[in-house]
Amino acid sequence: MWLDNRGYSLPHVLKARFEWWMEALRALRPALVVADFAPTALMAARASGIATVAVGASFGLPPAGLTRFPEILTRDQAALLGEFSDSPAPDEDAVCACVNDTLGPLGVPPLAHLTEVYAADLSMPQGVLAWDPYAASRTGPLVLPFDTLPPLSRGSGKEVFIYFAGDELKEAAVQDALIGMPFEATLVAPSMSAELAQRLAVNPRLTLAAKPLSREDIVRRSRVILCAGQAGTLALGVLTGVPVVALPTHHEQLSNAVRAAELLTGVRLVPKATRSAEAIIDAVRTLWDQPAVSAAARLVALDLREAYEGSALDVYRKAILPLL
Repeated sequence: MWLDNRGYSLPHVLKARFEWWMEALRALRPALVVADFAPTALMAARASGIATVAVGASFGLPPAGLTRFPEILTRDQAALLGEFSDSPAPDEDAVCACVNDTLGPLGVPPLAHLTEVYAADLSMPQGVLAWDPYAASRTGPLVLPFDTLPPLSRGSGKEVFIYFAGDELKEAAVQDALIGMPFEATLVAPSMSAELAQRLAVNPRLTLAAKPLSREDIVRRSRVILCAGQAGTLALGVLTGVPVVALPTHHEQLSNAVRAAELLTGVRLVPKATRSAEAIIDAVRTLWDQPAVSAAARLVALDLREAYEGSALDVYRKAILPLL
């Protein structure tokens, strides 16, 4: 669906975007292309004979060896976003045929399966295995989603850390939850309007951070993290043992949160379909009032941290430098 939404079924759109990348590569003449969520760039590099590395969050980097894209969310899970659609999914074979017919004459080797748009000399997805939708098909470990592992929580935090980067603050339920939040809390929201900031200021327990906090500060200060379930913030919580409440607003966040909530005791999901200020505050309170959950989250974090081969920088250097 993501590929279809970006013109992979429309020859004129796909051709124009591919040719843009080809012109960019001719101008830049790179020795290597590293692409994050950019399969058109990968194919242009392949057609140009340039080495490629595919990186990015695990949700957006499926293994190129799959014969079909798997179902990431069931219909019932997708409905948790409050969206109900009877529109059929794009025909995967038809999209693949469009790519071959359109880009084959321009130098892209034929694809046997649509997943091969993500083919690269080296594929290095990052994230946490617990919510990788392609975990069963991976051939190697995920890369740590931070340069180095943040410190493990000591369970002594005294506030709620809140990070909203997108549409979360457009929801009345979320705004009302922040106004009524009964715990000391710090909100980081880069896109928040001045009007909303003024509205939220009525809660004396809520601090509106003027700039982002370091990961170390977040872990030291936080008893609970409230976020949308985005890969980075969710990973920060589960890899440091800080319990997390997730309020997903789109399918990637929902995919992360559904899997994490099923497998990890320290993660709670409040779905959009049933979201209210009371439900959000209750979820935070549940984690706040149960030290045993926090202790369990730290134990799980210790296990999850063992899955990584080292700092992300070291892993990237070791794998990528030989390609140069």
